[in-house]
Amino acid sequence: MRQSDSCHQSAENSIEFVMATITRMGDTLRETTACNGSCTAEDLINAGFTSTEIIEHIEDAREYAILRASQEELINAFC
Repeated sequence: MRQSDSCHQSAENSIEFVMATITRMGDTLRETTACNGSCTAEDLINAGFTSTEIIEHIEDAREYAILRASQEELINAFC
């Protein structure tokens, strides 16, 4: 395997990992807020996220959670 192929594959894996983290964090935000009325940094840490992950991805995770909640509301409205 050439080095450029290896770097490309590492970048893809990294992007996939970041997207999976954002998705999981967004789902945690949504589910915890639905159950408890809010979701704190402590809730996220208890769910297995590191402080660094929270700092780096919280805004994207919030946006994902909002979009996901909106999609579910739309689906439920038409069912």
